[in-house]
Amino acid sequence: MNIHNGTAAVLLFAVAVLLLSACDRTSESPEDQIKAYVAAGETAARARDPLKIKSLIAENYLDHRGRNRQGLVALITGYFFRHKNIHTLTRIKKLTFPQSNRAELVLLAGIAGDPVGDFEHLLALRATIHLFELQLVREEDVWLLQSARWRRAKREELLSSE
Repeated sequence: MNIHNGTAAVLLFAVAVLLLSACDRTSESPEDQIKAYVAAGETAARARDPLKIKSLIAENYLDHRGRNRQGLVALITGYFFRHKNIHTLTRIKKLTFPQSNRAELVLLAGIAGDPVGDFEHLLALRATIHLFELQLVREEDVWLLQSARWRRAKREELLSSE
């Protein structure tokens, strides 16, 4: 299994996991919108589409490493050129809405070159799995990535339900 555990994979997944399908989701609850956003992001990551990813990042995006929207898109585009197959696995650990137009999402995410069934499988392969703290903002009924912070996940975080 080809597992990329560098910063490019982490950033790719942070952005890709936040893709929102184009359909109108105003009738769904905010929680359902975010869950759909995550599911659609996994699909979009496999499609390797940097233009769609760019459209889903807030113009004022800034991550904990000082990357802006343009820097993040450039990094992701490079990752797409280097990796033919992208398979993702996510688990929402925590989702809160400090304001009606803001969401804070804590997400476990793994990325691999081959399909994987679950996090335990990734652990057995000694894959790198990250914990993301994501800030989303809703602008005109569309959720956008505003900032991201990440680190390697600890084994107990993978196996716990919270």
